[in-house]
Amino acid sequence: MEYPFFVPDFFKFMTYDDCSSNELLIPQKFCDMQHNALTGNWILSIRNGYKIHVAYDEQSRKLTGLLDLFTDFQLVDGEILLFEYVDNSNFKVYIVGEDGNEIEFPAIVHCSQTSSPVPGKTVSSVAC
Repeated sequence: MEYPFFVPDFFKFMTYDDCSSNELLIPQKFCDMQHNALTGNWILSIRNGYKIHVAYDEQSRKLTGLLDLFTDFQLVDGEILLFEYVDNSNFKVYIVGEDGNEIEFPAIVHCSQTSSPVPGKTVSSVAC
């Protein structure tokens, strides 16, 4: 199916099951619209400099490798993840709290990151 106008973003309303899982189902319409551009591995970047590498399975429309993100940011039922498409494998991710505002991000980076990506800011690496 062809779509005449497309903004390459999507959001996921987080459920309790999502927050305790290592995977996330991506909306069908987004996958249909971007099927030629999406690669098997994505890099998700959070505003505070946190980056995580996850795997995308085109057949199942699932991202896997998300449990660290869910745990590190203590995501809960009712929060929203907003994915902003940057290019084939890069997305900016915003976390919206239950109150409708973007959460205040802790000064942490993923355990796979070797240094602080935020200039002038002290950040902690979380254990994997």
